[in-house]
Amino acid sequence: MPSGAGGGFAGDRASAGRWQWSCVKAAPADESWVAEPLPVCIEPLARAGTAVGVDGIFLEVHDNPAKALSDGTNALPLSEFRPLLQKLLRLAAMVREWDTQQEKR
Repeated sequence: MPSGAGGGFAGDRASAGRWQWSCVKAAPADESWVAEPLPVCIEPLARAGTAVGVDGIFLEVHDNPAKALSDGTNALPLSEFRPLLQKLLRLAAMVREWDTQQEKR
């Protein structure tokens, strides 16, 4: 993998000369590599982080990502924010409960 094309997800080299990732794709830009998040992966990555007990989740959120002046390509639509937050809160509560049960053993 080229230097700077970070990430921890399995990827493959596409015939177009771009790295294609399951949740992040890295593409050459002016002889350097940049990673571009894919919006479809926002929820799975946020859930994965919550499941392992992270203390916070940073999300780009916009009421109309297609018209955002910046970061629209990796923004969660505002209409999807509350449902995602509710899922993450429920998952975080389960993780804390499991951690507490483990500590009592």
